[in-house]
Amino acid sequence: MDCETCREALSARLDGEAEPGPAAEVDAHLGQCAACTRRRTRAQALTRTARADEPHHGPGHGDGPPQGRRRGGPRHLRPTAHRRAA
Repeated sequence: MDCETCREALSARLDGEAEPGPAAEVDAHLGQCAACTRRRTRAQALTRTARADEPHHGPGHGDGPPQGRRRGGPRHLRPTAHRRAA
């Protein structure tokens, strides 16, 4: 296996996608190639960092106002008919 194919396979592996070649060949190449092993280590660290920085969105994210809060803010801050008329 060449380094370019190994890099593509590592990228696919980290993304949970199908690898372009047999995993055993990728692993064998990693056992022999220090450059690809370093690349894998850096890519794994970058992936962990990126995933850790992603905000966690619970169920219903983007479906309206956050649960437990009324639309429009606290009642004492919302405009009322007598406040608007003044």
